[in-house]
Amino acid sequence: MIDLSQTLKQQLQTARIAGLELPDGLQVPVYDGLSIMNVPASICTWLGLEGWQTPTLDEQITSQFPRTYRQVIQIVVDGMGLDLLERSTREVCRENERWQALVNSGCLATLTSITPSTTSAALTSFWTGKAPAQHGITGYEMWLRDYNLAANMITHTPAYFQSAPGSLAQTGFDPRQFLGVETLGPYLKQRDVDTYVMQHKSISGSGLSNMLFADTTAVPFRGMQDLFITLEELASQCSERKRFIYAYWADLDELQHIYSSTDIRVKQELRSIQQSLVRLVEHLRKQTSGDTLLLLTADHGQVITGVNDCSVVQNYPELIQCLHMMPTGESRLPYLYLRPGMEERVRTLIEQYWPGKFLVLRSEEALKLGLFGPPPYHPEILSRVGDLVMVALDNAFLYWPLKENRLLGRHGGMHSKEMFVPLLLAEV
Repeated sequence: MIDLSQTLKQQLQTARIAGLELPDGLQVPVYDGLSIMNVPASICTWLGLEGWQTPTLDEQITSQFPRTYRQVIQIVVDGMGLDLLERSTREVCRENERWQALVNSGCLATLTSITPSTTSAALTSFWTGKAPAQHGITGYEMWLRDYNLAANMITHTPAYFQSAPGSLAQTGFDPRQFLGVETLGPYLKQRDVDTYVMQHKSISGSGLSNMLFADTTAVPFRGMQDLFITLEELASQCSERKRFIYAYWADLDELQHIYSSTDIRVKQELRSIQQSLVRLVEHLRKQTSGDTLLLLTADHGQVITGVNDCSVVQNYPELIQCLHMMPTGESRLPYLYLRPGMEERVRTLIEQYWPGKFLVLRSEEALKLGLFGPPPYHPEILSRVGDLVMVALDNAFLYWPLKENRLLGRHGGMHSKEMFVPLLLAEV
């Protein structure tokens, strides 16, 4: 195996954003070759395509696979941070020589997620090759100025409504037209590459799917074994045409949210993923001719936060009075929209209520420093990140939804456990 994970991790830990001093434990995104936003450009290169105008992965990674392939498979496991996979690998390899053989036959690298380290923004980066500053998706909840509301960018519903997924359509919101930047599907279709998107049947055809997956073929599945067996059947089909298969698995992230990353359910879930991946690779290597490149990666990791009533924004009416509205963004990267003249007061209250728990930045400054990615900027980016950004330290978070606070694990911030994700590549 070419194990670049520790070398790249050490390299990433030394990365800095000029003008931004971060406390220990936080990790900046590295958008110029070592982040998840660099994956799609490299997929295009491995398919032998030119013209995709975003940066590729670092040469340390791409040089390990210098040829082109007829087929590329990308499996994204939501919430599978590098730390979690490393712990599981140490345990699994003692028991499972087949997983060790798979790891040894490939290349393991470390990437950073983006800021914010969250699914709606990260999947958009996987399908555009752009950072949030460029594609404009800035979090789980996002202020949409054109629609005069805060929206849930996973379900495409108003953030504070109990409504059916996709109900933003009632405002005139059209997910197929909203993004405004090129996605992989049309680009690949124009170059005669067949593109398949595998998601659970409950989210296949959702608003987020419609936003990202234009000109692709949906292949819904019902469970993990259905995913991996259907993926094997699809990837084994004889065809002279080039093919990109994207598969997304969400349950690992959900289990960490509910039970935390150290729970036995999470460990068993990841072991099942690893075992299924081993069987997939072994079967494909018997049926294909080495013209397929497989990528296993993630959108972000997680940290254990627990349930903390001190984090509930509604308990601090004096702070609320300083805001135009409740925060948006992520619980570990909230965006605050201030009433005029309230910045100093808000900063004072944050330090009074949560001393040493947040790094507070002016949103415009964070944007210009490159925290959300390089220019050219999305025309609505500043309206979507508010006036102040609160970067959570350690296991801090804010909570403002009008429902019970039950989550034990969270993400969206810049802790190294949220930001470091694995990239395992193997020829099959």
